[in-house]
Amino acid sequence: SGQPSVIGHRSSSGRSFLPPGRYLDSLPRTGAQPWPLDGRHESFQPSYARRFSELAAQVAVFPRADDAIVVTAFPVAPHPAPGGGTPARVETAAFFAVAHDTVLSGWSATEDSSVARIVLTAPLRRGILSVEMLRTPDSVAARLRRWLDLGSGVPGLAISNLLLISSDSVLPAVLEQAVGITRGAAAFAQGERVSVFWEVYDAPVREPVSATLVVERRDRSFLRRAVEWLGLAGREPPVKLEWTMSWPARTAAAPGAITLELPPGQSGTFLLTLSVATSSGSVAVSQREIAVGDG
Repeated sequence: SGQPSVIGHRSSSGRSFLPPGRYLDSLPRTGAQPWPLDGRHESFQPSYARRFSELAAQVAVFPRADDAIVVTAFPVAPHPAPGGGTPARVETAAFFAVAHDTVLSGWSATEDSSVARIVLTAPLRRGILSVEMLRTPDSVAARLRRWLDLGSGVPGLAISNLLLISSDSVLPAVLEQAVGITRGAAAFAQGERVSVFWEVYDAPVREPVSATLVVERRDRSFLRRAVEWLGLAGREPPVKLEWTMSWPARTAAAPGAITLELPPGQSGTFLLTLSVATSSGSVAVSQREIAVGDG
């Protein structure tokens, strides 16, 4: 008929959030008593997926003059093939939607890689980033949706998002190299080294720029905070690195990377904070949270 339509999928194990329609026919007679929902349930259940979950993906934005490069990465766990053959296909995609326009990064398929990496170029506007994964033949799907305000470019000294990269490779000199070794998650094992890549924008020419990277624990337990408040123990000091950078010529994006080791024997959630400051007083800050497990 040419009319727009909405297609829904109902799951027998979903939940309902709307009262029965018959109550709308008798609103004047409806009292203050609770509305029985007749045990009916509703949920979002795409027809192509038997199981749907949230996708734990790393997302980092690198602004450019007229657009922004969005890097996404997440771990891929192929479904074992019967008889130990080739693992089943894993399909991935990323989209950036702005109003009625959609930017498609491209559709990729991974069969044996442990990390899916997708890069898209997005306009300097506000929109929704959607990262998708579908694993066949067991029909397991995962999705990340995130609101991104890409603004209008870089209005002065600034730092990109911190991109977590593999520590087993040589530190990258440019973004293209960093993308190829991007980690699929912000989770680390105890004793594992942490490598980070970033870009500095509108950096001064031939002027020393001070850089500071601080690693601070975020998830101190209630007991630990109480002991510190009573003065029975001191607060765990953050790890702090300081160095100086300079650039001989003006560059639109000045890349940087570093590898560090966390204090041994510690696990939990840590906050990485990178700050750069010029002699004229301009300061830019970027942060990334990581998780360190016991394994």
